[in-house]
Amino acid sequence: MALCFDISDFFGSVTHACLRENLLKVLSLPGTRLGRRLPDDYFAVYKAVTGSRTVEIEALRAMFPNNRIPSSNGRYLPKVSFIDFVRDKHREMKASGKGPLLVEANGLRGIPQGLPVSGVLANISMIDFDVEMAKLATAHLGMYRRYSDDILLIVDPDAAVAAEKAMREALFRLGLTPNEKKRE
Repeated sequence: MALCFDISDFFGSVTHACLRENLLKVLSLPGTRLGRRLPDDYFAVYKAVTGSRTVEIEALRAMFPNNRIPSSNGRYLPKVSFIDFVRDKHREMKASGKGPLLVEANGLRGIPQGLPVSGVLANISMIDFDVEMAKLATAHLGMYRRYSDDILLIVDPDAAVAAEKAMREALFRLGLTPNEKKRE
């Protein structure tokens, strides 16, 4: 029997602790659990990804009537100027009580979707889950595959209920939830 699942808000639910531990595993870094550090270059990427800030597209659209983005010399603002513009607007909105324009990452979970490295980091965060599901599938004469947040678990029909339960429990331990609307 083929069990197909999608994870709800996968990129927003990846835990930073799990990602960090699995990065250390993938890099095969020695050391004890306490005191292990990512190399500075990896830590810089990890920090940038896990400490990201976003701007809601609707908030930006509201700032630019008729889709007229501020320009310099009749052209779009260069990237650095646009970022400065958004930061200035964020400060203005926050000071005036209209709420922040930039939304901070919550600090415990979530990575931005769409970065070149996002898929790799999301997959790294799921290494232990993948090992567990592969063992489960093998034990029930089946097969396991996952691409990002899409899961395929094929098992003997007699084992389907138990396999699904085990998969849900493994996802729960990672703070992830299957999207019931996309379950088949």
